[in-house]
Amino acid sequence: RPPSLSAPAEAEAALSEAERNRLLYVAMTRAESWLIVCGAGKSTAADKGWYGQVRAGLERLETETLETPAGFGVRYRTGEWDAGLAPVEPAADSARGAPELPDWATRPAPPPPPPARSLISPSGLGGAKVLAALTNPGEALTEEEATRRGSMIHLLLEHLPRDSPDAWAGLAPRLLAADAPDAATLEDVLSEAQAVLSDPGLADLWARPGLNEVALVAAHPSGARIAGAVDRLIVEDDRVLAIDYKSNREIPEDAAGTPEGLLRQMGAYGHALAQIYPERRIETAILWTRGPRLDRLDADAVRAAFARAAP
Repeated sequence: RPPSLSAPAEAEAALSEAERNRLLYVAMTRAESWLIVCGAGKSTAADKGWYGQVRAGLERLETETLETPAGFGVRYRTGEWDAGLAPVEPAADSARGAPELPDWATRPAPPPPPPARSLISPSGLGGAKVLAALTNPGEALTEEEATRRGSMIHLLLEHLPRDSPDAWAGLAPRLLAADAPDAATLEDVLSEAQAVLSDPGLADLWARPGLNEVALVAAHPSGARIAGAVDRLIVEDDRVLAIDYKSNREIPEDAAGTPEGLLRQMGAYGHALAQIYPERRIETAILWTRGPRLDRLDADAVRAAFARAAP
């Protein structure tokens, strides 16, 4: 055994070689009448691979030289075997002419297609995403703080419904471990998520079969691609409902007061879903976790907002 090869490594190498030999045997014994073995590149006498093994075996047999379209080779045959290729002795100065190339091989390659336009995020279509006038400016969070808080609430709403309410308090710290929230933040986001999931008026959303964090990619009228993710998607025989969770500290009085940027975002989801489900009615809604309240959005208002968005 080579000093650098341990016993387990040697055993593993032996098993690998045995498996390769088994596969070679299986491949060769599947032939019914002809077995043609060919390869590309160079093979030396020390080649222990499948090609080298087949060549070594043929060298121990009485073979014939034959010419093939790919060059000279050897043939071993038993019984009556008419391959249509007569054995020949290769000439010392034999030179094969260049094959005739197809027409496409002599034409310049066409220019590559223009690169695809960048993806458009539904949340990046412009417009305000929060209410213009805050009634409680002291509660305002920085954009980073608001994004982090919203991500934690989204994560809880995605995973907590799978377990019983009694388990939510124990699951939340584990689900949010990567965010490392302090005790006050954990209590805040868990309380908000629990209020959403326990609200009787929203129970139907969790009772219906639905999909969470559904990635969407579809064509944008500009020729680019819309790429985003819907928080919850409910697909039924005649309609599709896309729901987006919003954890804004202040929420509008009703659906008519939805900020422009959110209408554009939901319009992008609706536009994408209409391509995926062309035979179904597309509906969009925003679930305000602070309420909690579900606002079903007017389809015309959503489409108009999306039309106003410039990619």
